[in-house]
Amino acid sequence: MLLSSSGAGRVAAEDTKNHLHSGKHFPHPHPTYHWLVIICCCAIAGTTVGFFNSAYGTFYTSLSEKFHTGRASVSLHATISLLVTAFSAPFAVKLVHKFGVRPILIFSLVLQDLSLLLIIPATSLWQLNALGVMRGIGGGFMHVPIITVILNNWYLDHVGISMGLIFSMASGFGALFSWLISVIIEKTNYQVALIVCAVLVFLLILPSLIFLHLQPEEIGLHPHGWRKNETPARQNAPSGEIKKPERKPFYRIPDFYCLCLFALLTVPIVALQMHFSGFCELIGAGSMFGGIMMSTVMIGSVFFKLVVGEILDLLGAFRMMAIVLAVDVSSLLLIFANRTYTGNGLSLLIGAFFFGIHASIGSIGIAGVSRAVMGPEDDGTAFSIVSGCASGGAALSITLIAMIFDATGTYNAAFIGGISMLLAGGILLFILWRRKRNRMY
Repeated sequence: MLLSSSGAGRVAAEDTKNHLHSGKHFPHPHPTYHWLVIICCCAIAGTTVGFFNSAYGTFYTSLSEKFHTGRASVSLHATISLLVTAFSAPFAVKLVHKFGVRPILIFSLVLQDLSLLLIIPATSLWQLNALGVMRGIGGGFMHVPIITVILNNWYLDHVGISMGLIFSMASGFGALFSWLISVIIEKTNYQVALIVCAVLVFLLILPSLIFLHLQPEEIGLHPHGWRKNETPARQNAPSGEIKKPERKPFYRIPDFYCLCLFALLTVPIVALQMHFSGFCELIGAGSMFGGIMMSTVMIGSVFFKLVVGEILDLLGAFRMMAIVLAVDVSSLLLIFANRTYTGNGLSLLIGAFFFGIHASIGSIGIAGVSRAVMGPEDDGTAFSIVSGCASGGAALSITLIAMIFDATGTYNAAFIGGISMLLAGGILLFILWRRKRNRMY
């Protein structure tokens, strides 16, 4: 379990320690409340990952018409938003330990809802980009690192399957938001759709403002998987020994930088799926088939997030990530091998379905490997920086792939580059695994 060194987390940890030493114990883990934490995390992930990172693109056509410009200019503010999210996430992790969950969620909710509603009176692109910065700051305070910190505090076991469930639901929320936005824009206009989305974001986050806490000890509970008369530190120790050698700061550990590079190499390939429509047009399959491929990727994403979470619990982070990378590379090779369209798109759809596993790298894989490398003592700061590298790389790769296509007229270089980056990530994963065997936490 992650225990913070300051603020609300420190108070909770000290209270737990005092109760344990005095022979008093908090109640056993409460199954209903632990499920409530999962539901709250699903709602947070559905807001940030599902809506703002995925479904928000449904507004691009309406916004390009509003500002009388191309989609590239409009999508720039989304790229800015993702980059700001990547840089703000580490600060969010520090602040959530200091102030607790509710103030952070309120701050994030206000910024994200305002960034939606203020689009309506906006009259120029610089205002849209400024709102992208606002949304990015709010997103960083409600992004994957915050969810991971909360989940690791509340669950000592079944973390993988819990993360799989949460981020599978996020993909489902993304699909639901995309459909809802399209229907509202078609029946009314984009202004009404923005207002409805702002209200839905508020309703989704509201239960977290009421029920969610950073640590179970804050409300007199223990984390899921806790065993009576044992502290979490004792449970995690291999032989009952709770004393551990003094640990270096994470920024002085070479593995941390290797982990950042691993995230930077493996996660950005997710941007390829956004270009499947153009890829299908280029090979003669048509844009409609490209849309089917993108939907197939989303279906695969929901399925594999659940599977990968279970694999994480059963086999551990390194084996899980090795399997994910192998399937990921195989799927891209299958799609790339069928770049000459012959009228049968079954192979492309199979490749697209298995490429859906790639979404598990950014949502589950990086978190699992980061915890395995940095150890449970990391309060989330190191992981938030690693996640920031992944998010920043993903944001830049959207534009980079478009630039490669403009320069070459094909997506061949993007596929070859993506496969090469995943293979390089596999080498880094092996290095991290070997170094892990020689380290003690």
